[in-house]
Amino acid sequence: MFVNLWKRAPFLRLIIPLLTGMIIGMFTHPPFIPLLLIFFLAGCFVPLPVKWRFAWRNIRGALLLLAITCFGLLLMQRADVRRHHNWVGHHINDSARLILTLREPPVKKNKSWKAEAEVTAILKNAGSKPVRGRIFLYFREEPDLQYGDRLMVQTVLRPVKSMGNPGEFDYGRYCSFRNIFHQAWLQRREWQQLPGTDKEWLQDHLFRARDYCLQTLKTYIPHPGEYGIAEALMIGYRGDLDKEVVQAYTDTGVVHIIAISGLHLGLIYMSLLQLLQWLPQRRWMNIVKALLLIIVLWAFSLLTGASASVLRSAVMFTTVAVGQLMISRHTNIYNTLAAAAFLLLCYNPYFLLDAGFQLSFLAVAGILLCYRPVYDWWMIRNKWLDKVWQMMAVSLAAQVFTWPVCLLYFHQFPNFFLLANIIAVPMATILLYSGILLLCFSSLPLIAAWLGKLTGWGIMAMNAVIAAIGRVPGAVTRDINVDLLQTFCLYGITIALCAWLLAKWKAGCYWMLGAAVIFAGWLAVIRISAARQHRIIIYNAPRLSAIEYIRGRRSALYADSATLIQRYIQPAHAFYRIKDTLPHFKRGAVDSSYSRKSELFCLGGKTFLRLAGVLPVKAPENRIRINYILLSHNSKVDIRRLRDFFIYDQLVFDASNAAFLIRKWKNACNELPLRCFSVPDEGAFVVNL
Repeated sequence: MFVNLWKRAPFLRLIIPLLTGMIIGMFTHPPFIPLLLIFFLAGCFVPLPVKWRFAWRNIRGALLLLAITCFGLLLMQRADVRRHHNWVGHHINDSARLILTLREPPVKKNKSWKAEAEVTAILKNAGSKPVRGRIFLYFREEPDLQYGDRLMVQTVLRPVKSMGNPGEFDYGRYCSFRNIFHQAWLQRREWQQLPGTDKEWLQDHLFRARDYCLQTLKTYIPHPGEYGIAEALMIGYRGDLDKEVVQAYTDTGVVHIIAISGLHLGLIYMSLLQLLQWLPQRRWMNIVKALLLIIVLWAFSLLTGASASVLRSAVMFTTVAVGQLMISRHTNIYNTLAAAAFLLLCYNPYFLLDAGFQLSFLAVAGILLCYRPVYDWWMIRNKWLDKVWQMMAVSLAAQVFTWPVCLLYFHQFPNFFLLANIIAVPMATILLYSGILLLCFSSLPLIAAWLGKLTGWGIMAMNAVIAAIGRVPGAVTRDINVDLLQTFCLYGITIALCAWLLAKWKAGCYWMLGAAVIFAGWLAVIRISAARQHRIIIYNAPRLSAIEYIRGRRSALYADSATLIQRYIQPAHAFYRIKDTLPHFKRGAVDSSYSRKSELFCLGGKTFLRLAGVLPVKAPENRIRINYILLSHNSKVDIRRLRDFFIYDQLVFDASNAAFLIRKWKNACNELPLRCFSVPDEGAFVVNL
């Protein structure tokens, strides 16, 4: 099976060196890659006599694979905007005047309005300098701006970065894969709109179509809990989704329903095929069918944001439509899948690091390889029960290659995903069709009103069912923390098991056992290390002060608010495998002349002084020995006077302080000089004891 597949799907042989080159390009930056690419390509295509071509076929094949590897490395290097000399990050100082173009309409956030913008020029005394680079803009007040508007701003560009807490999602790294490295917060006086616009015709019409769909859904499905799901289900807009509803869909394993994916495009493709069956079976008419299918699929893909999973489906269905209707040839589905991955990675190499891209291709690969064997486990004669078993077999097959990645990224597993998918997928299918009809009949208010009510009721019922399944005890297993090596081991177990059961490869059993032994051994090492760990963490939590002491797999927390800090400490507990709490650590007494908010902690042989007030007027005769001084809650402390009171190793500024105070303290430390650590700027402060 696998040998024939390898021969019949040439793109499978090409995707491996491309991926290898891209992975190498993420960590190395050799300057001679273009020369190697030219050399290897020249070696592949140099004209040779037939006898020599046959004799040297292996060498030519190896040169071709090396050329593709170099091509992948070059693609990854060129995709990084920081390697271009005119990137905006190479030309800005603390403050800059920039010319920007909005690449999307501003979107309402909790306390601001957010928009993505393209920097086109930087203004200096001598004139303007063309630059490139995308940034995030945050407006304090709602701006009267649209896609394509041009702005001139005077601001400080700050780097996009994560909070830096252990185990937390790295937002800065995620944005870097989109080539976004800076952000700016704007007051109304810091920007002005310039005359003219810079719009792309297609993108402008896509935004107009999206706004029309959103307005129609909000008009006829008035309840926020329902129209938020309708917007996500129909056009992939997630701005109005309720967080609790999204969490319920995530916990039950059906979040793919509200994330536009291959399921939606597959339903549209099959529906269009059925609608076009009345057309005569002639060659020119088949070409018209194929063109209609391709236009509708790609229009829908672009309208929904052209995510990696949607583009994968669009490329695959385009290939199928061209093969079946235009050239009357049935393509190899495995080769089509590999070709889709190859083309999308050439278009955007950062898709390789996109979770949606990985999950989409892995799910389809699992369905193609494992659906039929899983379905054949149980032969059911009843027609309707057989339909249910088909859906269950598809869900099981899709999980075969996706569950290790899900554990790596999301640290949880939905135990009732089969039950939830059996109920939610048919309901979502019906709701998708009703939503399409609602948009089609939006010009007829009476019909649209009834369709809106039916769609709203259906979404309400689906939300209620999903929420009920999510509330069942044991519905989800949380705090599963696996690292990259464990993920590879899980894939080794999964692939070896599939090869053993599907291809009857007896050695697969031994490979599976070997991968399981490595996984168990590494897990034992991690748990032993966790049992011996001893550290202190000062978390980066905006406007909060939080210190946690970890000893083994137990911890003790001191924070301003145990409720507000939970979202920051939960990832750290999963990362460090914390299972229990220690008794609250004792705080030492501090002379009342310092401040009633100042506290002294002795943790693991290290002393922490938390200063939240002012220093006494008179310094003591003997200075106090302290390891770390923590300044919090905008402490009115003169950094220069600390030496008169304490002998200390390092100053730490936590996230409860104002940004301007931290900048002032850092400047003072640089002048003296003193060792300091800014938690808001550098992430959580971790001391390994």
